[in-house]
Amino acid sequence: MLCILRKRPELISSMRRLFCGEKNRLQSDFVNAAQELITLEKQQIQAVTRGDSDLAQLDLMVRMAQEKKESTKYALMAHLESHACAAGMK
Repeated sequence: MLCILRKRPELISSMRRLFCGEKNRLQSDFVNAAQELITLEKQQIQAVTRGDSDLAQLDLMVRMAQEKKESTKYALMAHLESHACAAGMK
C-alpha cells in the first residue's frame, strides 16, 4: 500500500481530506451542539405543556444553545472551504 501511495501522491491528498481530524472534531462539535439544542427545546415544550410560569431561564438556555449550534456550523463550513476537505464528506 505504501509503495502505491508513493507513486500516486494525489491519493495521499484525497486520504487526508477523508480523514481530516479537524473536520471530524468540528463535525462532532456541531452534532453535539445540535443535540443539546434539541434536548433543551424538548424541555421547553414540556415546561409549556405543564404550565410552568417561569420560562425565562429556559428561553435563555435555548437561545444560547442556538447560538452555539450556529457558531459550530459556521466553524465547520469555514474549515471545509479553507481546508478543501469537503470532498470527503458524505
